[in-house]
Amino acid sequence: MKPLRYIIGLCIILFALVVGLHSVSQNDAAAKNDVIVSASNVADAFGEEGITLYPGHDFLAEEYTINQTRPATYNFEGTGEKLFVYAFPSIDKRDEAIAAIYNGQGLGEGFIRLQEAGKYVFTPLQAKNLLMFYIVEYDPSAAKDIATTAEVRKFQQTYAPNSEKSREAVYKINQGVSEYYYGKGTNWSGKVILKHYQYSWIDENGVEQSEGWHEENIRVKYLGANPDSVKSLECMYTGPGGAGRGEFEFDGSFVDPEGYVELGSNSGEGTLEEDGSYTMTLSWNGLQETFNIVK
Repeated sequence: MKPLRYIIGLCIILFALVVGLHSVSQNDAAAKNDVIVSASNVADAFGEEGITLYPGHDFLAEEYTINQTRPATYNFEGTGEKLFVYAFPSIDKRDEAIAAIYNGQGLGEGFIRLQEAGKYVFTPLQAKNLLMFYIVEYDPSAAKDIATTAEVRKFQQTYAPNSEKSREAVYKINQGVSEYYYGKGTNWSGKVILKHYQYSWIDENGVEQSEGWHEENIRVKYLGANPDSVKSLECMYTGPGGAGRGEFEFDGSFVDPEGYVELGSNSGEGTLEEDGSYTMTLSWNGLQETFNIVK
């Protein structure tokens, strides 16, 4: 099996940093509600996804401070996954901590030791005033030769079985909304799941700020009688978030409950037009088909 060619705009991302867009307006309205959440809210949100978190004691919280803020540390029941939750008093303070990380400052010595160990993956996640790190320990030899979606999925299932549910829990803390788009041609059906959120607050200077994020998840389903005849697939699409293109080995695996195969995701800052539409062009076995996908 040939290695997959991942092309910007349409790819499978195992670990992603969720970064929101800040926009500014001179509005003196009262601060919006529900922008300050606690670590206990995180445990509740994960519980709704079927994940039991319990306090972790194998890491000393004082060694993993960020801008002098200690995390609440959790272990996942039955796995080696961990979650560090940093609750800042405001979104502004959270942003200061993120800026310090990018500048190589404000991190406790524990992070340096874990980085030097070379067997941990840190996935940063943010939800309103919270900054979180989803942490997995893995065998480095198992990751060095990953080249196909099947190998990515196997790695994820082995070392990070709750990664998708964790992202979904954080998405719900951000009060995210999901929109579904469908369309089909003669040989293919397409589905796009648009996830997005946006919320506002008044910053320390009395200025109204807003933060938003979106993700377009691209999926297809072959309508022909012989799906095994499709060995490779090229997908091009345009939509509210722009355009994307990818080439994939199509083996019909990783099928969702509706029979669609996930090709990948495209995420970015801000929200998108909910009532927009997509145009998808699929090429396979010397054939090509174009159709629209609408809400």
